[in-house]
Amino acid sequence: WDAHGDMKTHEPLAKNIDRAIYGLLRDLKGRGMLNDTLVVWSSEFGRSPWPDSPQGRNHHVNVYTTWMAGGGV
Repeated sequence: WDAHGDMKTHEPLAKNIDRAIYGLLRDLKGRGMLNDTLVVWSSEFGRSPWPDSPQGRNHHVNVYTTWMAGGGV
């Protein structure tokens, strides 16, 4: 998803990922396993904290995107 120009192209991609993550979390919760399972989602690179152009942000080697859900969070 390395797009520097048309960020709207990410919307359908994000929806697909959102559905899959929602399904996983819902399934774990339904089975009573969510509180005992740590789900981690991470990226191999991040974006600069400031816009570099009207189209978006550049790569930033010291920044990464990670979120966690489930047990202990």
